[in-house]
Amino acid sequence: MGISSALCRKIRRNPNDKCVAKDLPEEIPSDQVTDVPMSIWAMLADNKNGLVEGSQGAMLSLNHGDYPYVTSQDVGVCSIMGSLGISTEWVRNVYGIVRTIPMRVAGDSGSMLGDTIDFEDIEEQMKISIPEYRKFQTAEDGSPDGRERLTKFCTLSLVSGILQNAPTSIVLTHCDWVTPNELDNIIDQIDAIGQYFLNRRLRVSHMRYGGAVNEYCRNQR
Repeated sequence: MGISSALCRKIRRNPNDKCVAKDLPEEIPSDQVTDVPMSIWAMLADNKNGLVEGSQGAMLSLNHGDYPYVTSQDVGVCSIMGSLGISTEWVRNVYGIVRTIPMRVAGDSGSMLGDTIDFEDIEEQMKISIPEYRKFQTAEDGSPDGRERLTKFCTLSLVSGILQNAPTSIVLTHCDWVTPNELDNIIDQIDAIGQYFLNRRLRVSHMRYGGAVNEYCRNQR
């Protein structure tokens, strides 16, 4: 009809490269297929709660990211719930996952808004040793496929995610990669951007230090 063809071309980034489900080499076993909306509705009707995790980040959103350096779908709350076939009316809380050190895959993977840094800069400043496997993007065969790109935290990198998702609170990760003063500054910036765009504070509810998850109640003081 025109729309589907244009969408396929946009996703695949190659006008001549087409793929339809019937041409896939393997069929999905019937016991692995379910009616997703009805399954979720049944759980909600039984007073159960669930957590839906959206893959990728706001800056990688197909329609709102730095195209063509994006993923193949929109990753906002509305799009995620739409892909499940469930209304956003069922959503109670939206948790925005934010890195203290933004990261993109190696090579020509799109723009980054903060000042560029290296893993060695973090290790020297924080007196830590970052495992080698965390520094590389892994290829399909499991081999290293180039070093991840890192930048310092930049408030502007949050704007698209805030506008798309209006998060209830923020889950701040990689907090062991910045100093306490830098961490406080990042939280102040998150608070300010929440008040500017959402007219409310963006509470930082959890943060990760190494492999642990800890409550952070700075906003409750």
